[in-house]
Amino acid sequence: MDEDVWLRNYEGETWEFLNNQEVATAFGSLWVDKAGITLYFDDTGDVVMQLDRTESGDLIDSESGGLFFSVDSIQSSVPYFTRNGLAINAAVDQGVFLLEDGFASYEGDTGAGYTLGNCYWEVTKNYDQTQDGIREIQVEAVCYVPQSSMGTFAGKPKCSLYHQLYDFYTGKWFTRIDEYKTSSRGKNYYLHTVEWNGQSGIIEFTRSTDWQSDVGEWARVATTYYHVFMPEWYDGLILTFEPLPDSYEGFTEFDHRHRVYAEASIMDIALLNPYGCLFFNVCN
Repeated sequence: MDEDVWLRNYEGETWEFLNNQEVATAFGSLWVDKAGITLYFDDTGDVVMQLDRTESGDLIDSESGGLFFSVDSIQSSVPYFTRNGLAINAAVDQGVFLLEDGFASYEGDTGAGYTLGNCYWEVTKNYDQTQDGIREIQVEAVCYVPQSSMGTFAGKPKCSLYHQLYDFYTGKWFTRIDEYKTSSRGKNYYLHTVEWNGQSGIIEFTRSTDWQSDVGEWARVATTYYHVFMPEWYDGLILTFEPLPDSYEGFTEFDHRHRVYAEASIMDIALLNPYGCLFFNVCN
């Protein structure tokens, strides 16, 4: 049997096999007793599968060894990033990586002179330890902005760049808004839940950024520090550097996307081009 199959039981009388799009691929009637569930095809009465109940309450197909366990929603066993062709295209501790249109400069009050430019990102891991089932990671992300990426302004422009954390398995955006400031680790820590393959855990993180101007050959250098706590079993935390919209109007909407897209999947966020992003898996 395909591993991406869900069994839906209707009031202990009928059943359906569903794929990850919640489309029924087979159906029939069933018989339930203390030992488990027997599935039948309606048209022939043939037994499709005998599922025995385990001590934990799950159901197991004794012939194939396949296991059915209770879930709140249908979730593909193929990770979200893989399903959507989002490749991990950058690596921690491996030097700098180019991000096209990842930096914007503009007049702060009006957005006049909005200019996009390329930048370079380097991510290094400063700390990685596990204790009592919790993994603690500290990474440093440095953005290098060349002079050619800066617009021309009479005064000092405002500068912007965007980086976020996403879940490789579900695509969830670990959004930084007050609603998720529920961590006991400090007032500036954000807390989100992550669920995958029947496991559930907590992601807690904080970040801070320092800017410098005219550093050697670079017009701007921005250094961001991430401090993250996660379950020991979890290995899907993706630090993502994002290209910016090509107009100031689009940028303004992009800058307020958390109001609409908090915890949304990365492919569902308006004005974000996921295929133009840099993706670092900080768990590696």
